[in-house]
Amino acid sequence: MQQATRTAPAAPFVAGAVALALVAALRIVATYGVFGQTFDEPAHIACGLEAATTGRYTMEPQHPPLGRIPIGIALRIAGVSWPGSGNLWTVGNRILYGSGPYLRTLAAARAGTLPFLIALIVTTWWWSRRLYGEWIALLAALFVSTTPALLGHGGLATNDVALAAAVVFALFCAARYLDDPSTPRALLLGAAVALAVTAKFSAPLYLAAGVAALLIVRRARIDWRALPRHLAAIVPATVVTGWAVYFFRLDAWRTFAAGLDIARYHAQHGHPAYLLGANSPTGWWFFFIVAFLVKTPIAMIILAAAGARRWSEPLAIAVAFFAVTMPVHVAIGIRHFLPVYPFVAMLAALGAARMAASRAGRAAAAVLLLWHVAATTLAHPDYLAYFNEAAAANTDAILVDSDLDWGQDILRLASAVDARTTPLTVGYFGTAVPQRHLRVPFRTLRPGDEPHGWIALSVTILRKSKPANRFAFLEGVPYTMVGKSIRLYYRAP
Repeated sequence: MQQATRTAPAAPFVAGAVALALVAALRIVATYGVFGQTFDEPAHIACGLEAATTGRYTMEPQHPPLGRIPIGIALRIAGVSWPGSGNLWTVGNRILYGSGPYLRTLAAARAGTLPFLIALIVTTWWWSRRLYGEWIALLAALFVSTTPALLGHGGLATNDVALAAAVVFALFCAARYLDDPSTPRALLLGAAVALAVTAKFSAPLYLAAGVAALLIVRRARIDWRALPRHLAAIVPATVVTGWAVYFFRLDAWRTFAAGLDIARYHAQHGHPAYLLGANSPTGWWFFFIVAFLVKTPIAMIILAAAGARRWSEPLAIAVAFFAVTMPVHVAIGIRHFLPVYPFVAMLAALGAARMAASRAGRAAAAVLLLWHVAATTLAHPDYLAYFNEAAAANTDAILVDSDLDWGQDILRLASAVDARTTPLTVGYFGTAVPQRHLRVPFRTLRPGDEPHGWIALSVTILRKSKPANRFAFLEGVPYTMVGKSIRLYYRAP
């Protein structure tokens, strides 16, 4: 097995990592014109543009601003102006529909997420290289840059990939600090922790689990004499960096505290969730396990299992992440679990290297690598709605919402309906305005309706409807799929 290296990386491997990051970015950019806005994007867009334009952050404190600021900056670069305050959903749609071509504005906002995805790929490569050497690092970068969940959410103007990038970077800084405790590394660690916490308020959960895993696997001994000096560096670096993300405003701490309190309330009381055909007001302890197993490429899971034969940093952190998220009551999508993927990618790369130690193993590893690349390439452009081969035949019976139907297929619906698909009734799950996209007359599906003719129905509405038999009248009615998330039925009069 290749040993960890501290030398300068060889140019071909650097070029390979850069190429992988570039290909991932190009794959994401190629999806911008396919999908309309997803459910949460208007809120992130409104808050990001407010921050980038006014230097204030007042519209919604529940999510901190780090992931939203680049979205606002990208919109400003594209020439989009701040339309004024109001309800964040209304303001978000006002920006999208009133700032020039819809797709151009949406693409500009989504471009603000790309730097976080690239940073995540680079950090994964860098950390893997320090642990295992050049080849395994390049394989880890390959896996993380082709993970459908990361590509799907990396193509949206949201803050989930920002969380993953910031958490992994902060844990990498913690690992480097444990390698060689020093004041400069303590300062960097403090700044990185602040970036993670200001990306999303779930970051402390991941940071605590990750640091605990690092301490256990390394059996690290703390230098108690140096600790006060290093804490004196970590704490101010954390405070100043966090304050900088809030634009050094005097009311920043009030905004931060209010957001943290809202996030804590949300976490305690839960969020309605759907899994395996059932709905729950607070979710299930095994939600992320199931979501991971069906939303992760099978070849990647097999290789990660091969890489988990020995206790290691990536394995310890991944296990810790699974453990600490089991009691979480806001379990509504794999997007909340994205920080696990870089460590799974490291394990998959390690597994491929271990399998390659024998002739038969090399052949098996090659087949699994080809399978992974082929499966994730064929998933284009539907990375958001990707399910692996074991689950692809019955996706909406397993998960909906941001794992399958987040309102992204409104543009595909607009292309699928025309004068031949009238009368048309639409039950759309999302924040896009169907009237701005559909070119044919339609009526909106209301509770209690049992219309005839053409019916376009989002699978999230279908699966999360109340009462559960609301759509019994559609049982046995033939339908075709529009994209991955909308059923188009024809119910004869």
